[in-house]
Amino acid sequence: MKLWQKIFLSSLFLIIAAVNIISVTILNNSHRLLVERERTHAIYEHEFFEASFSNAVVYAKLADDKIALNPNEIRRIAEEVVGGSGRSRDSAVFDSKGTLIAVNGMNGLLSNITQSGFVDNIDSSGASYSASVYRTDSGHKMAVGSAVTAEGMSYRVVTAVDISEIYAMKKKQTTTLEMRYYNIPKDEYVLALYGESWTRNYEYIMHIHNLMEIGMCIRGSGSMWLGEERIRYAPGMITIIPENFSHTTDSDDEFSSSWEYLYLDIGKILYAFYPKDEFFRNDLEETINRRAWCVTEDKYPELASLLA
Repeated sequence: MKLWQKIFLSSLFLIIAAVNIISVTILNNSHRLLVERERTHAIYEHEFFEASFSNAVVYAKLADDKIALNPNEIRRIAEEVVGGSGRSRDSAVFDSKGTLIAVNGMNGLLSNITQSGFVDNIDSSGASYSASVYRTDSGHKMAVGSAVTAEGMSYRVVTAVDISEIYAMKKKQTTTLEMRYYNIPKDEYVLALYGESWTRNYEYIMHIHNLMEIGMCIRGSGSMWLGEERIRYAPGMITIIPENFSHTTDSDDEFSSSWEYLYLDIGKILYAFYPKDEFFRNDLEETINRRAWCVTEDKYPELASLLA
């Protein structure tokens, strides 16, 4: 290769790298602004819920002509405010000890906000709001929390809004399709991959294989994308993914998952069975590679035994 060609290619690679860096920076800034906008919106809606709870306490005292309300009456009011008028928004109320007294929705989020310390760290003075993003089975949610004083007691109220669309947009914009190539020995038809190297925290990387992949989850949980279809996986789940079919595995949070895999050269296998019928082989291979499948070990024990 001539010197000018080396200089040209080096310059081209540097330009491509610079464009990628700038694109990622712009995308991250755009994502950050969208999240901040949703945070403002979530706090605005939280303020409305917070005011509804406080006003309901005052109204109950006036309606019943009482000087003060006891904790059981506060609990009843919290339950009415949380679930009243067909309310569908995620919301919860905790007492001063952090005990949940009323909840609506919060599917997949309640354990996150309690175990992470979000509820305990809410400013008890009520002077500020706490806001955090949590990943749930259904996507991402923005949780907002604050303290409300009622009858001399501090109650913590938490609301949440779904911001999954923002994260899905970022994931889609940053997704690159990675090609993963596996080589089966000349006289073999199947490649088995298993062991400690396949126990890891699987991250979202959309990719394809040159071979059919049959995988079984041994331990862990998370989400898989098979093309445009999102499914949940758990131990005993078996996936059958054709060659050149886009997919990815995404472990839950920071937890590891363990998988075992078989890779098959379908064309090579069909040729061994039908060496003289090319049209039939091609038609059968096209049918096999038409879609991905997800099954469970208990329904297909024979398939699971191949991976055991």
